[in-house]
Amino acid sequence: MLITHGELHDILYETATRAGVRVRFNAEVTSIDPEGCEVELATGETLTGDVIVGADGEHGLSRTAVLGREVRGRPTGLAMYDTIVPGKHLPPHLDGLRDSNGVFVAFGAGRAIVAYPVHKQEDFAFQFYAPDDNSEGRYGDTPSVPVPSIAPTLDPRLRDIVENARKAVRVSVRAHDDIEDWVEENGRMVLIGEAAHPFPPGCIQATAMAVEDGAVLAKLFSHLSEERQISSFLFAFPDLRQSRAQTVRAGEFANAFFMPLEGPGAAQRDAAMRAKGEAGLNVLEGEEGEENALWDEVTTIFGYDCEDAADDWWMQWGILRERALERQEHGDDGDEGAHGHVPPLLDFSAMTVQASERGRLHQNDKRSQRVH
Repeated sequence: MLITHGELHDILYETATRAGVRVRFNAEVTSIDPEGCEVELATGETLTGDVIVGADGEHGLSRTAVLGREVRGRPTGLAMYDTIVPGKHLPPHLDGLRDSNGVFVAFGAGRAIVAYPVHKQEDFAFQFYAPDDNSEGRYGDTPSVPVPSIAPTLDPRLRDIVENARKAVRVSVRAHDDIEDWVEENGRMVLIGEAAHPFPPGCIQATAMAVEDGAVLAKLFSHLSEERQISSFLFAFPDLRQSRAQTVRAGEFANAFFMPLEGPGAAQRDAAMRAKGEAGLNVLEGEEGEENALWDEVTTIFGYDCEDAADDWWMQWGILRERALERQEHGDDGDEGAHGHVPPLLDFSAMTVQASERGRLHQNDKRSQRVH
């Protein structure tokens, strides 16, 4: 399924409002107080809640609020130029994109193109990857880059596309280190989507990972019955999501830099693709012996159900914790220990040590709130 961000926004908005969610527009957040669980708007109004979900992307305020410092990422020397081409200018050899709702890719020396139909096949989104000498471009900027300036030398069959494309938005591709802390230390603010794990612009899986984040968070909070559970659910969230997001993001970065290879790397890539094409093979398949790795990548991405993962956490850890707390709060009908003390249902200190050995918990006081 290929849709624009605007179309996805409409789907999510309609679903949320049907469920009773109140959505406020033109509510620009100018500051965040995670400890007080407050945000201040540009109008001066202050909003308070039980949880702050930071979903404002790699350039938003939320990353700084959670990490305590600004994290901008590093320029990579590559940019993605995003534009729309009216469908009437699609060359004849790409007409199949309309019928198959497919994706077109073109690899070149230092440049690449990814294109796909949008707006019910009436238009085509084109994303040009090219060298970047300015590291500040981002989504939301005014389209200002003439597409012919991005690809001065181009296959003649694509020239009509370039000449009729709207001006492009230039989005810098920046490299970000994985961040460990997605939850603010007080346990009432969490990062999701691009705020937690920025992907290279234009990649296929970035939006999918953000949607998965939202689904997992919703699934966890569907079990909420008391306020004390909030921190546990928020600290469980990154444990469920970090490994998957980091794995998929690494693959997307590799793809982004494979397409516009230069020099010997590009020559080797092109020769291998030509040989496969002449042999009647899929040019994007792995080399001999790499088929299993390619299949592993496919199953990693598509053979995963994020809501199942959240349900597994609840069944394996969440319910046990709730039962243990209930026993501690209300007393056990069984034998009492010395001095009338009721032994807890589970020894969570032992569980913490075992989980830590598997790398699932952090050894500090603030993260001891995290329970599996």
